[in-house]
Amino acid sequence: MQMSLVAAASASARPLAWRGAARVALYAAALCGAFILAAYVGRVPPLDRVRGGQSDAERALAGVPFDAPLPYDITLVGAGRGRELPNRVEWVSELPPSEAGAQVLDHLAKSPKWQATQFVDLRGEFRQTFARTGSDGYLTHFAVMTLRAQDARTIVEFEFMRLDLPASMQ
Repeated sequence: MQMSLVAAASASARPLAWRGAARVALYAAALCGAFILAAYVGRVPPLDRVRGGQSDAERALAGVPFDAPLPYDITLVGAGRGRELPNRVEWVSELPPSEAGAQVLDHLAKSPKWQATQFVDLRGEFRQTFARTGSDGYLTHFAVMTLRAQDARTIVEFEFMRLDLPASMQ
């Protein structure tokens, strides 16, 4: 009779072991699914291109404000994520940095929306920060432009971010 109790106990323990393994597998699958969903919602690589269908370069180029204070006659070199701000676009100009900087200042003088907030001259590299206000007076963009000489040309880096207001403030 005791044998039958031991046999019955081991027979009833087997389904419990399978239930435990199934429960662990279910938890692991739920955890993996939660991580994938969080990466998708947060636009974290490698799922950052799935939503929206745009690469970083396309997003940066599409986000450059139409009235950005840029030098004239520039050629696009690259675009993508910025080092300090979310978006970066890089151009090259055949002008020396002083002339390219003069064109930027000329553009600022003609544009009521862009304001220069800081100017730094570091070892031949001109760095300017800008803020753009909309017609309602709220800030719409913040940007940092760097002009640096390379050979006989000027590299123009424009890093920027769009400041989207919450619906309650619009």
